[in-house]
Amino acid sequence: MRFLSLLHFEWKRVSKVYFFLFGLVSAIQLIAIYVLASTQAAHFTNEALITNVSLEQIAESYSIRWEYLYSELPIIGSIMMAIAIMLVYSLLIWYRDWLGKNNVITRLLMLPINRAQLFAAKLFLLFLLVLGLVALQIVLAAIGNKIIEAVVPSELFLAPLTMAQVMQTNKLFGLLIPLDPFVFVLAYGLGFAFLTALFSAILLERSFRIKGALLGALYLAFVFWLNSFFFMGDLYGRVFPSEALLIAVATGLTTVVLSSWLSIYLIRKKVSA
Repeated sequence: MRFLSLLHFEWKRVSKVYFFLFGLVSAIQLIAIYVLASTQAAHFTNEALITNVSLEQIAESYSIRWEYLYSELPIIGSIMMAIAIMLVYSLLIWYRDWLGKNNVITRLLMLPINRAQLFAAKLFLLFLLVLGLVALQIVLAAIGNKIIEAVVPSELFLAPLTMAQVMQTNKLFGLLIPLDPFVFVLAYGLGFAFLTALFSAILLERSFRIKGALLGALYLAFVFWLNSFFFMGDLYGRVFPSEALLIAVATGLTTVVLSSWLSIYLIRKKVSA
């Protein structure tokens, strides 16, 4: 119950900014898709009139692929903006407790709770915020497809526009939203592991200040090496894909366990207001 109370407390502190980000990303992408689709549809329609050919011939001659609209700057830019804000907030979720007139960290550390719950509440809230943005992007892509189908003449489609086409065509979409459910779980599991490592680095800095900042940087470098050394060397080509997958899962779980233990130890024994 105390964990849920802490989770709700952290959510209240970020909810307004988060909903604003939701609205901003949605507005940018949906308006951009409408404008881009309308502009290109009008261009192809005018060309068909000028050259006196059918829209089907125009579509075939240009090999029109409407899913490429998702690779335009407004779409990619809004996604990168959301990623950047989440990265910044992964730092602010801790540092803001020490900033400002109200020293929130003092009250949090004085609560009669297991301090591990404070670590867990911040960790799971941030992870849920990321998953929320991923879900939003899936919804926006689905709505965007409907907008494209509404404003573009059907004759200009060489094939039905599907979510799979969008994910396969756009590398950023494919990276953020893998079509394979297993790959999706693995990718975000590794993301969760690196998030725990980042929290450990922050708590090291908060515990030992300048020395802690150096220790935190070294720890992040170690985690990066732990999760990548196998795949960046010659060993990767000598094992079966299933074995490589097991190694990735093992290093990710090691990162989560080690980082969680370190973070909980620091917040219990070293971190102060």
